Amino acid sequence: MCLRLAGEADLSVCGSLAEALAVPVAAGGDVHLDLAALTFADVSVTRMLAQTAAGLGPDRKMVLHGASPGLQRLVQLCWPDQPGLEVTDG
Repeated sequence: MCLRLAGEADLSVCGSLAEALAVPVAAGGDVHLDLAALTFADVSVTRMLAQTAAGLGPDRKMVLHGASPGLQRLVQLCWPDQPGLEVTDG
């Protein structure tokens, strides 16, 4: 299952995003997010994604597809060794 995020994501959408992520998290397997149409994500959203990835367990991961250079850099700076979190640019 792959969720797609578009537009801007900040603290005001963290609750809705957590609810949307509950479905693929509960389904098992890796969680994939298509971020190609995401124009902005603040640190609260990125923190929530990292925390969700950490809670997936050792055999699962969250893959952020199409992450912007800014989001990639934020993850690198704040969560460089986060288990279960993979960020791609394409």
